[in-house]
Amino acid sequence: MVSLTIRYRIPIVLFLMAVLGCRNGAIEKVPPSTVKNNDNQPVTSIKWIDSLVDLGKIPMGDTVLIRFQFINTGNQPVLVTKCISSCSCTRVIPLQEAIAPGAKGTILAVYDTRKSIVGTVYKGLLVTMNTNPPNRLLRYKAEVTGHKTLSGIY
Repeated sequence: MVSLTIRYRIPIVLFLMAVLGCRNGAIEKVPPSTVKNNDNQPVTSIKWIDSLVDLGKIPMGDTVLIRFQFINTGNQPVLVTKCISSCSCTRVIPLQEAIAPGAKGTILAVYDTRKSIVGTVYKGLLVTMNTNPPNRLLRYKAEVTGHKTLSGIY
C-alpha cells in the first residue's frame, strides 16, 4: 500500500506544478523587435510564396534552377544564416544580402539530374533564418525521365 501511494505522488506533484506554474501573469509579452535568436540577430517574420516547387518532367542529364520566393513581412531585415541540401544532387546558391522589410527574397538552388535517379524524386533544403521559427524545410519534386548512363554517375 505504501509503494502505491509513492508511485502516484510524483506524477501528482508534477501535474500541480504545471497547472499552478501556467498562470496568465507568468507570461510576459515581449515586443517582436526586441526578440533575438541564437545568433543575437533581431527576429522578423516572412511569408513564403513558394515553399514547395514542382519542377515537372526533366530529362536525365539536365540541370534546373529552383527558386523559393518569400516576402519579408516583419520590421527587421531577413538574414539567411544557413542553407543545407538533402542531397548532393542539389547545390544551394547562398543569399549574400539581407532582405529589407516589405521586400521579396529568393533562395536559389541548382538541381543536377546526373547525380540523381530516374523516376519521381522528392528533395529538400533546410533554411535557417532570423525568423520564428528559425528553420524551414523547402521542398521540390521532379520526374526525371530517360536512362542513367555510367558517364552520368561521375
